[in-house]
Amino acid sequence: MTREQAIRKIRAMYGTRAAWDVGKEISSPAKRAEAAAEAERQAAEVTRLDTEIARRKREAGIYELEAQRSAASKAKSEAKWYAGMFGYRFEVSERTAGGLGRVIKGYGDTWEEAIAMAEANNAKAAAAKDGRR
Repeated sequence: MTREQAIRKIRAMYGTRAAWDVGKEISSPAKRAEAAAEAERQAAEVTRLDTEIARRKREAGIYELEAQRSAASKAKSEAKWYAGMFGYRFEVSERTAGGLGRVIKGYGDTWEEAIAMAEANNAKAAAAKDGRR
């Protein structure tokens, strides 16, 4: 079958949504079998190396260090979350670079603080907009 005949057949089957590709190199069953055997050899080598890495990590105590680091990282994340937690906040739906999103306009320990922050941010935005004109 020629390329043109194959394309006509594919288009008859799938219409305009059909696409095709011709590889850089034409393969054969022998080449694919050889490649599969090489892949198996390389997979065995990767498994051997992974086992050696795990053995060396165990001997050096790396797993214990990784567990300690993971616990410290989790504690840090929780503390940072709590440090940024405010009792009052409000958001506004706005168009952003990624589409419609919710943008935090103000936050604080009281409604007054949240509204003051929003007013300050609005004043800065207005000043910046006036400076661009």
